[in-house]
Parts: sequence; structure tokens; C-alpha cells
Amino acid sequence: MSELIFKEPDEPNPAQDLQSKDKIKVIIADDEEEVHVVTKYVLRDFEYKGRKLEFLSAYSGDETKQLLREHPDASLILLDIVMERDDSGLNVAEFIREGLRNNLIRIILRTGQPGLAPEEEIIVKYDINDYKEKTELTSRKFKTAMTMALRAYADIITIDSFRAILEQEVRVRTAELEEKNRELERLNRELERHATTDALTGTYNRMKFNTLLETEIKRSRRYKRPMSIAMLDIDFFKNINDNFGHAAGDCALREFVEIVSHSIRECDVLARWGGEEFVILFPETTLEETLQVSEKLRQRIETTCFERIGNMTCSFGVTQFSIEDEMETLNKRVDEALYEAKRNGRNTIACK
Repeated sequence: MSELIFKEPDEPNPAQDLQSKDKIKVIIADDEEEVHVVTKYVLRDFEYKGRKLEFLSAYSGDETKQLLREHPDASLILLDIVMERDDSGLNVAEFIREGLRNNLIRIILRTGQPGLAPEEEIIVKYDINDYKEKTELTSRKFKTAMTMALRAYADIITIDSFRAILEQEVRVRTAELEEKNRELERLNRELERHATTDALTGTYNRMKFNTLLETEIKRSRRYKRPMSIAMLDIDFFKNINDNFGHAAGDCALREFVEIVSHSIRECDVLARWGGEEFVILFPETTLEETLQVSEKLRQRIETTCFERIGNMTCSFGVTQFSIEDEMETLNKRVDEALYEAKRNGRNTIACK
């Protein structure tokens, strides 16, 4: 933030207060004396940018409001949600933001009732900085929350005081920001590709396939159109890795994918299901048509001499979508068909 600030030498620096030797005012609002004592003890050596804390104690909602009136320069309030009334803490938060129009002080809500968290709309409406259970008082997370809250306070002070200069700086950096946004979009696309693609073979991964399958199921059901899937498993692939090494096995998987990709239509979807198992989605395709394509694939794979391992074979399970199918039932049925093909001696096709 400091890099964005430019001022004349004789101008007052609004961030100077936070860098001075004066103590930072922290209000503890809680109806339990023990909480005040323990909080002060835990934070007795706490410093932010070389400044220690000055604690102001309030034991009720009304006392808290009076302290806030008397100390508008308080940086932080540790606010118990429940004091003399269940809604006392939130009532104080409302008083801070709407009654006093104080948008600077940071609010950390606290509760002695684990699991009792404020609604998200409350967090947003009253600009709550953090929420902690009282049992977290001695944890590192609590001190981290304090540091983050005080940092936020310092930033807000700086931004509020130099708004005009910051706006000018923003205009100067608009072109740079737009370029960064374009780069971010590119990176997001790259992340999407990594999240949906199998790194070894370049095909879709299982998660992406299921997403596309779910969409195709809805389309086929709505328009009463045929759709089939085939599951492929390279036979005895473990022996390939054991005999030729994993590098040769990886090379064979990539060759296998290239063969399959060039043997199916552009609208068909090939994905790696896991290990040496692959799956193909055939939109607008009947079971008979899928069996024909699968048989051609089986023969082509069987007769191909792979670069580093020679010949290998593949088993196929095939099934067609029916109107009552969901993604789980369809995947389960094609998996059962594949295992039937394996039981039948492999290098064959089974359908269900």
C-alpha cells in the first residue's frame, strides 16, 4: 500500500499514528471478568509495528457504546456476541456501523458457545473482521486474527486519507491491470485444462467425462435420442510395465489413445477412467453401432505393433442408455460388461 502513496513533505501522514509510540486502543466487550483478565494476559506482550496495546474494558452493551463514543480512535473491538442479552453483541455492531457511522474500527466477534456462528449476511452488513470462539484465545490463530485486523485498520486509514491520489494511480495503472486480467484469464483457462485433462495421455479425465456424460444423459432423455458408452481395458497391462518398464508402458498408453482418437468421431468423447482403463461416450449411437465401432477398434489394437512393447490386446464393455438410467447406473452397467469380457478370456467385447 505504501508504494501507492505520494505526498508533499509538509503534508501530515495519516498512517503516522500507527507508526508512533502511542498505544493501540483495543476495546474488550464481555460480561465475564475472567475473559478480560485472560485476554489482557495473553496479549500483554503483543505488538503491532512496535506499538503495544491499551485495553479498554466494557461489561455490557451500553458500557461498550459509551466507550466507543469516548474513544472514536479505537482500532479494534473484541466483541462478545452474548452479553446481558443474546443480541447485545450484534446490537453493538449495528451501533458502530450505522449509529456512529464508524467504518474504521475492526470488529472481532467472540462467543463462548462453540458452533454458534453469525449469519453470513450479518458478517457482510456490519463488516465483521473475524469470528472466534473464546476457546481460541490462547491459540496462534487468535493472534494472527489480531494482526490481520490491525493491518486492515491501518490500510483503511491510509486508503481513506489518500483516496484521490489512489484513484489517480488506478487510472495510470488501468492498462497494466487490463493486461494482468487478460493474463489471469489465460491462467484460468490453463488451470481448467489441467483440472479436466489427464496429464499423461492428454484425454479428458474421469471427472470431466462424468460431467459431459451427465449433460448427454439429460439431452438423450429429453429428446429420446440413443446414446451408448464403451469401457476399454488393456489386457495384462501390469505385465507390460513389469517386462518393459513404466516408461514403455506410458508410451504404449499414449499410442493407444492416438489410435482410439483417430478411430472415433469428433463428437465422441474419450477419457481415461483410471490406470489402463478408458471410456468412450458415443452420442446419437445405438448399441449395435457401438458394437461395430468397438469391434473395429479391438481388431486395430490387436494388429498394431506398438513402438516399444510389440503387440497388446484390449477388452471392451458396451452398454446403451435407457430412459430410466442415471449416470451411476450407466457407469455401473458398462463396468460390469467390461468385467464380463475379461471373464470371457479378454480381447473380446461384452454388452449389457
